[in-house]
Amino acid sequence: MDLSCAQAAPCPIGKGASLDWLSTRVQLAQVPAFIKISAARWYAHPCEVLSLCHRTFEDQLVAVRSDAYAEDQAQTTRAGEFCTLLNVASAELPESIERVAQSMPGHPKDSILIQRMVLQPRFVGVVSSQRIADGAPWYCIELAHDDTAAVTGGRATGRQVAVARSRIALGVEPLDEPERSALALVQEVEGLVEGIPLEIEFALSESPSASCVLEGHLLQMRPLTTARYW
Repeated sequence: MDLSCAQAAPCPIGKGASLDWLSTRVQLAQVPAFIKISAARWYAHPCEVLSLCHRTFEDQLVAVRSDAYAEDQAQTTRAGEFCTLLNVASAELPESIERVAQSMPGHPKDSILIQRMVLQPRFVGVVSSQRIADGAPWYCIELAHDDTAAVTGGRATGRQVAVARSRIALGVEPLDEPERSALALVQEVEGLVEGIPLEIEFALSESPSASCVLEGHLLQMRPLTTARYW
């Protein structure tokens, strides 16, 4: 396989497709392990899907998330519109997958993501590459403490920080470690997708190998649909 060609391939649109693409490219965070199942496959072969989930995740807690065909497209995100269930135990998978499947519009390409939970995050948040309302050259970071559910609706609710690109270029913007980690991650992803305006959902947890170091987890990436109005 020609890795240079693989790196040059454009990032696909859609929740599961973009996560899969980024999982082999991003260096500053890891994408928690996940499987993508079409809603049609779930309805036709639920026992097969549950068996796959048990083999993949064993008894780990998972998030069951919508991956509707209409989500995270170039013109509309529909963030938070469909069902996401967190901290789902193995015994709860059948009901949880069914609830997420039923929450979607019923397009033939609707899918469900089952993803390993990030346990005990220190911070969760959303960071955008531009100011969402008007595209101004500011990185906008929203952070919440210890609550993965804070990002599932598409925006976190907590500390908000805006960082001017010009100050980053000059190296004069003082930031705490969580903001530095979020900023570095969005800049890396921005480079991978060749400057497409975007926002990402992320979690930061303590590194098991180094004390006082935050480890990044990339939960979602979506294009900024407001860009067409800037």
